[in-house]
Amino acid sequence: MKIIAIQLILLALLMITSPVYATPQTASAADNGRTIELHVGQTLTLTLGTNPSTGYRWVFDGNASPIVVQQGEPVYAADHPGEGLMGGGGIEHWTFRAVRPGAGTLRLDYRRPWEKTLAPANRVEFPLIVK
Repeated sequence: MKIIAIQLILLALLMITSPVYATPQTASAADNGRTIELHVGQTLTLTLGTNPSTGYRWVFDGNASPIVVQQGEPVYAADHPGEGLMGGGGIEHWTFRAVRPGAGTLRLDYRRPWEKTLAPANRVEFPLIVK
């Protein structure tokens, strides 16, 4: 019985200290340029202001791959839900998961997707280090 209890305690300690179970990181446009360190398996959620009624949206350029991958589609939340504000802004939540050790830059551009030859209205870049 003692051996099983000790094994369970060791397993719990391993799970707590394992990078896979590391606390998710968060960042916003205010953190633009900040270096973010992640462990393989850890997630990063970016929170970025947006106003889709203008045609602009955040676009991930994919350059940080293969050290991080996007998890699903970004989730939009209106600033004032239920108030029926036409043209109101909101926030996009982007989630990325660290998949292998290395370094790279996570870059998102705020642009109209059909205006690929024009400079973006805004850009956020986060140097990444994945351990």
